[in-house]
Amino acid sequence: MLDSWDCSNQLHLTSSSCDATIALGRMLGSLFEPGDIVILGGELGAGKTAFASGVAAAFDVEDIVWSPTFVLCRELAGKEKLLHLDLYRLDTLGELEDLGLSELIDSGAILLVEWGDVAAPVFGAQRLEVSFHYPPETVTPDEVHAENSSQDLALFLGEPWETRRLLGLRSYGSAWQRRWGEIAKKVEEWQGLWRVQ
Repeated sequence: MLDSWDCSNQLHLTSSSCDATIALGRMLGSLFEPGDIVILGGELGAGKTAFASGVAAAFDVEDIVWSPTFVLCRELAGKEKLLHLDLYRLDTLGELEDLGLSELIDSGAILLVEWGDVAAPVFGAQRLEVSFHYPPETVTPDEVHAENSSQDLALFLGEPWETRRLLGLRSYGSAWQRRWGEIAKKVEEWQGLWRVQ
């Protein structure tokens, strides 16, 4: 069994690969409803966009999902309206107002917000937070410097042990609390399919 524990509205687990992270996004995405806010936080390159692409697949989005770092918000067309936001480049909470955040929240769309952890309280009391981190022994993209050769980078990208990620799920508010049992069941099903060796 994977290392995981449940404290009523919190789970910690380990993803074995990018494909496993996408699969988790797809499985949990099947539980998301219009108006849901899902905050994706954690380290650079740790799996936020992979998870978002899994969520998009749950809603039959055919477009390739990429991080909307430079456009800030991208609508993904599928069975439900999905808005994929990336707050990485924002410096102040005031910039969220300029983005029209309150209108986006009120739109009834499912919001997937990369780097939203820096502004989580702005999103209100009803949200799911998913965090993505490298295990302690893992080299991160920040540690692969520009002066490294392309061969070093290929080794970095190809090492199986470096695909593992530590994920955390935490729900806030009654709407998520109501679905927490379903979330825990999906996570258990996912763990059965994607065991970490």
